[in-house]
Amino acid sequence: MLNIAIKLAKSSILYRKERTILTMFSIAFSILISFILLSLIQGFLSTVEKSVKNKNIDMIITTKDIPIEVGPILINPSINYIPIELYNNLMVYQNEYKITPVFKSIVNIDNKLIPLISIDLEKARDFYPNMDYPLYPQDYVLVGSKISHIIKNSSIKINDKQFQVYKIQKELDGYEDYSIFIDFRKYIEISNRKNFDQIWINSVMNPTKLSELVNKYPTLILTEHKKINYIQETIISSLKVLQVIMIIASISIALIASTNTILITTFERTPEFTIILAIGAPRIVVFLSLLIEGIILSTISSIVGLLIGIISTTLISNSLQAALNISIPLMGNVYTVIQQILVISLFIGITSSILPAYIASSIDVQSNIRI
Repeated sequence: MLNIAIKLAKSSILYRKERTILTMFSIAFSILISFILLSLIQGFLSTVEKSVKNKNIDMIITTKDIPIEVGPILINPSINYIPIELYNNLMVYQNEYKITPVFKSIVNIDNKLIPLISIDLEKARDFYPNMDYPLYPQDYVLVGSKISHIIKNSSIKINDKQFQVYKIQKELDGYEDYSIFIDFRKYIEISNRKNFDQIWINSVMNPTKLSELVNKYPTLILTEHKKINYIQETIISSLKVLQVIMIIASISIALIASTNTILITTFERTPEFTIILAIGAPRIVVFLSLLIEGIILSTISSIVGLLIGIISTTLISNSLQAALNISIPLMGNVYTVIQQILVISLFIGITSSILPAYIASSIDVQSNIRI
């Protein structure tokens, strides 16, 4: 029974070439758009999402308007920054918590824009548990494990000052893997910055005393890290919802086109299905033949769309990286995206075939024979 259904599906695909090509084109185009959206958007979002979650921070001192961390950049709506004076006051009570000031910026190394994160490197492991560093970290810049293809030398120059390079062996699982870490004291020496972007705190023993110190600065606020995480994750979730909406729209186009084409073919083949049923074939054979036909069309179309998508996404990603000179890749995990696309293609194949298959298998044989 299954063999007969497969033969019917195969003969229909080969016999009606124009309809087959039209259906495959609509599905392949939808898969192409979905693949590009999933690869480019998901790649960046997953990198940011991992970075947000994998820091060991309890509280953050920021300006009143909580900055939004988009990748390595702090988007801060406020013009206020955190004075070094506050950090010096907090250091008096350093036994009650662990603390590091934070600068974030971008540096150009070998014509690539690389995130620069400045923290207290002597306490780096307190905030990045996977980070390793040399005995005297202040004398080095620490380089993320995934940018060794850019920074190949044992030393680099930042703001006209030479630094020794130490490669972080463990992955930090986020955009930090594509970043350069420098001790904040060295960064103050080579830059004109006099105010911090943030102050990170963990192992808080006395939150009340900490709040009193921060409250002396009316432009600043002490915020729990989980609240910051919630804000970032809300933005990430919103972008993912937008991504899903765009993918649903492209899939819907393919689904409507595929269903419409198979449905038209079903009505054209009514005499054929009537004869098959009249000679005693079970109705399930007709149903399965159209279902298998839809799955075959969507599978072949998806493979074509995936191949074009991989080439297109690679070209787009490389072009954007070259144009923007950024070190962080824009393309997501290809294997994960391919799995998602195959599930989508299977969904298109089955869903677009169910209605035509049901109509074909429900043909009134006697009425059609009289006609």
